[in-house]
Amino acid sequence: MSASKDSSAYPPARGKRGPAPKLQQQLERLQALPKSKQRLVSEVLDSLLAQAGR
Repeated sequence: MSASKDSSAYPPARGKRGPAPKLQQQLERLQALPKSKQRLVSEVLDSLLAQAGR
């Protein structure tokens, strides 16, 4: 049995249907970027989250 990366990362939506939440849309756009850009975004996000956790 084989599942794509996308199907295992996000469980099927339940309840109301409509536009995807902004964060999910951003994650989908991020996946389309080259790996080097994905790493950059990840580093910035990690830094922001670390600052917010102080």
